[in-house]
Amino acid sequence: MIAIRFITHLAHMVGIRERMEDRILLRPARQRPLGFYFLALGFLIATPACSTVSDVRYAQDAAPEASITNPVPSKTTSPTANPTSTSTGTLRPSPTIPPTSTVTETPLPPGAIVIPELIGMPYSQARKLLLELGFMFLFQDVLHLEYPHGTIIDQNPQPGVIGKKGDLVFLFRGFHALQAYAGGACIPLRLITTGGRLLYWVELIEDERYTIKTDFDSGSTTIHDYRMVVLKSFDNASKDTMTYSPETPGYYVISLGPYSISDDTLKDNPGGVPAGCLWISPVDEG
Repeated sequence: MIAIRFITHLAHMVGIRERMEDRILLRPARQRPLGFYFLALGFLIATPACSTVSDVRYAQDAAPEASITNPVPSKTTSPTANPTSTSTGTLRPSPTIPPTSTVTETPLPPGAIVIPELIGMPYSQARKLLLELGFMFLFQDVLHLEYPHGTIIDQNPQPGVIGKKGDLVFLFRGFHALQAYAGGACIPLRLITTGGRLLYWVELIEDERYTIKTDFDSGSTTIHDYRMVVLKSFDNASKDTMTYSPETPGYYVISLGPYSISDDTLKDNPGGVPAGCLWISPVDEG
């Protein structure tokens, strides 16, 4: 074996020397006899496990350092429990799975009651639920054209707040009204129930002066904001007009009444009892 490696190394050195001489002397590459290649091929087949010194050195120089890893822990290193191998052969511990946590509900103190979700309920249903739970309540009508008439559109306190019997809950009940226009034309008034108020909503512009006029003779004529807060009013028995300038643009409500008529009068007028006109018009500053 030693003789074979010595002969191989010697032949390799001779080949290197010959190639160097060819390059220095600018000679064409020497043509070796065909038998030399058969001899070299037979030697390689007979000794597949052998590599020359230069082949081993080239393989080590070409490989990057980061890819040289030891997939097996050394005898001096204690392996970590439950090792997990990676694609590069590096061992690392498997991730620790935390224990599953459980949620424990804290019981309510004696007498505590959770305020329910009332938004979106009809007023009658919300009222019934609050009374069953022992709450007191107040409600305020708010002009709201998106929800059905009589729907709870807000509440205070909000749902989920802890309360107790006797606590007060404020409800905001949406309502609809007939639309009016501030163009100065007569808006016909008709009574379709035996009593109550006529309600109209109108869109007004900020700082614009408007004249509100009517020949309706029952109760008063009042302008409200959308929350039904009274802004200005006059008595229909003694006056028939007023001017108003809104501080903010938006929707405003005009109410007329209260009024009262008999059932017979209502039956005699299936389409409603005519009750005069309402006029809303901008004031001509010229």
